[in-house]
This record gives sequence, C-alpha cells and structure tokens, in this order.
Amino acid sequence: MNPGTWLTIIGLFIAFIAFFPREEFKVIQLKIYRIEIYILLTTLFFLIPFLIFFDGISSRISFFQFFTVQGGIASHTIAFIVTYITILWTVVRILWHPPKKIVNQCLIDYYSQLLNEVSFEKFTSVFLKYESNNLIIKNWQLYKSIILNPIFIEGIFKLRQHYFLNFWNKLSTKEEFQSILKTLINYKNSIYYTELTQNRNSYSLLPDKPLLNILILVNIQQSMDFGVIKFISSIGNHHLQSHSNYGGASIYNQKYATYFHDDGGFHLELLYHINFIGVLYFTNINMNRDIGSMSNYRNMQSIFSQWINNIINNISLPDEKTYSEYPTNYHWLISQMITESSRWLDLFNEDEHYNEDFSYNTFIPMCIGLSFEELFKGHDKKKITIDFIKSKAILIISYFYFAYESKKLLLEKLEEYFILKIPKELIEDILGACLDHRFVLDYSSFKSKDYRFPVIHGWEKERLENLRAVLLEKNLI
Repeated sequence: MNPGTWLTIIGLFIAFIAFFPREEFKVIQLKIYRIEIYILLTTLFFLIPFLIFFDGISSRISFFQFFTVQGGIASHTIAFIVTYITILWTVVRILWHPPKKIVNQCLIDYYSQLLNEVSFEKFTSVFLKYESNNLIIKNWQLYKSIILNPIFIEGIFKLRQHYFLNFWNKLSTKEEFQSILKTLINYKNSIYYTELTQNRNSYSLLPDKPLLNILILVNIQQSMDFGVIKFISSIGNHHLQSHSNYGGASIYNQKYATYFHDDGGFHLELLYHINFIGVLYFTNINMNRDIGSMSNYRNMQSIFSQWINNIINNISLPDEKTYSEYPTNYHWLISQMITESSRWLDLFNEDEHYNEDFSYNTFIPMCIGLSFEELFKGHDKKKITIDFIKSKAILIISYFYFAYESKKLLLEKLEEYFILKIPKELIEDILGACLDHRFVLDYSSFKSKDYRFPVIHGWEKERLENLRAVLLEKNLI
C-alpha cells in the first residue's frame, strides 16, 4: 500500500473521532477499561507502524527475518488487516457497545461539570445513554450528587417524570425526600397532579399510579419517617397564605358554580393536597395499617383544621346577601375536608377494619373536632353560616353518632373532641338539626326526654339518653 492510501485511512479515522460528540467521547474515555486503552495505543503507535515498515526493519535487523515466511502475507497487508480490525472495534465500541460498567469519581466530577455547562437535554442525551438504572442504584453514593442536584431534579421531572421513581428507595434523609417532593409539587404538570386527577373517582388508591403507590403504599414507612403529612400540610398552608393578598379576586373567593367543577374541582390547587391526605388515610385504613404508629411522625390531627383556619382568614364574602350552600370555593373545599374525615370514620368503623389499639380511634374524632372548632370561630367572624355548620354536622352526628353499628370507643371520642366542644349558644341549632334529620325529633323533646312522637326505643333511646347525660354533665343543656 502506498503512503496515499494510508493517509486516506488515517484521515477517515480522525474524521470519525472528530465528528463524534466531544461530551460522549470524554465519557467513553472515563468509562473504558484501562487495558483497552493500552491495547489501542500500542496497536496504533507501535504495532501498525512496525508492520508498515517491517521490510526495512528486517533488512537491517536480521533477528526479525525469523518471522518471515516465504510466500506468506506481506507485512503491509497484515498492517492493513490490523488497522481495519482496530477501526472496526473502535466504531463498534463507541456506537453499538459503549462502555457502561466503569464508575469513578473522575466520571462523576465530569458529569457535574457537564450538568452546569450544557443544556439539560444535551446532558441527558449523554447521561441516560451511558448510565443504566441498575448501575446508578449499585453505586448510589457516587451518583447521588448528580441525581439529587437541583438542576437534574428540575430538568428530569420536565423530560421524564417517572425516571426518578427508580431511585425513590435510595432517599435516605428527610431533606432529600422533601426536596424531591417539593420539586414535583412546584411543577404544575407533574405526575403528582396527574395521578391525583386520574384517581379522583376513587376514595382508595388505584393500582396504576406509580408515584402515589410509592408514597402511600410501597414506601409508606419511608413517607411517614420523613414527615410526608406535615410536609403536605406546610405546602397547603403556604399556598393559602399566598392567596391572602388576593382578597376577593382570588379564585377561591369566587362564587361556587357547579359548571366550573366539571373537572372535579381540580382547577383549585388545594384540592389536590386534600385528596392526597384523603387517599393516604383511606387506603391505609382499608389495608388495616395504622400509619400513626409507624414512626416518630405520628398522625397530624390538625391537618385539615390548619387549612380551614387559613381559609377562614382568607374568605371575602360578596356584598350581596343571596343564599348559597357554598358562597365561595373556599366553603366547598371545607366541605370536602369534612367529607374526607367522615369517610375515614365510616371505613374504620367497619368490623373488618376496626381495631381498638389503632391510633385512628383518637385521630379521626380529634381531626373532625378541630375542624369544627375552626368553623365555630368562622361563625363568630360571620364568614361561616350556622346552616353550613349544621349541614356538615349532620354528616358526623346523624349518619355516624346516631348509627346502630358505630363502635363505642369512637362514639366516646366524638363526644370528647367534637360534640362537647360545640359552643353552648350553638348547641340547640346544631343538635336540633341532627335530631330532626335522624329521628324527626325536635330539640325541646330531646331536652325533656319526651320520646313519645316519634316513638323512640331500644338502642336509639339509649344513645339519646347517653348523649343527654353527657351534655348535662358539662352544663351544655
């Protein structure tokens, strides 16, 4: 082969290397086995030149003549074959079988540099090509500085939201956990909102919701250990406080309209957080798991009452005095919170789910009681009507407290945390509405133990007399 042919081959090889993306070439250099680099360099700079000039070398050094065979393949032909194999191996190693197994600090440092220098799309085109999920999990302590980098977190949730779920088990601190979850919640098109929207027609968690299943089922211990309920509570409080400056212009202060709620009310951001808490508790109660005893972060009895407190502070009622069950979207959201609590109560009360040792015996009645305490304050501020309070109390007292199958401990806790907390001046209105709804019994007949019309006997009479005795003891009637 003449020098021109060799120059052509070398030129093509150099052109291939030159046009290959610089970032990928650097990663390959850092990931390829050292022995491969040594073999490649030895072949390129020693073996191939030696074969090309073998005839001249052997004529001067007789030792190499022992390696010649009469009628054998010419040395320059062997050189061409070796060159062809080297180029072919290089192309295959780069394009079809790139090195992926090697991980070291130099590689991580380069990724960190690259993450800050190029667009996120360009970075992921390299990173996701050379770094498999299994490799990242196996070498998490090295890769975590990349995966938990705020730039990576924000970018990956916009490009491939489910990618991070592969490494959720590797989150080892509350700060890591909450940082990831906060990024998801701050990104309005994230799977947090998508999955909650898709789950809206079910009280319990549906199986095809990967993020929610990780947070609520598969990794519930991790979620509780890292304070997921308190974290969601703070997110909701911050959101409501941000709307305090909008006054009557806030979307939450707009008059509730059914046709605006064809989307299930999910144009109101707070509803997502209400539903998350609702699904979390309903699902775990349904699975007979007491999440309140899993970690140092126990049930948060004030989860809804804190939101209701902020809501009442934000409520700006319209000037016109037209009656409406939900004067604002805020009122509708309060109703959703009370409804969620009543669902937990009904589910936990079922024989297949009830357990006297579970924390729900105290948590659910206290959660309900604290929520109503905020409604009573809202009534004092003339932002919550007595009719609104009565309609919500009926859910708890008429449908549960006065129900035959209600468990004794739950009834006692409801008395302690809710019924006995009703202001004395509102007792007649609230209990009167519940008695009328359940028994068609007026409040004065209840006070005087007159159960002749309608006729009340058996367990119903016993329940009423027990309630009357409790109220008398606390001087509420």
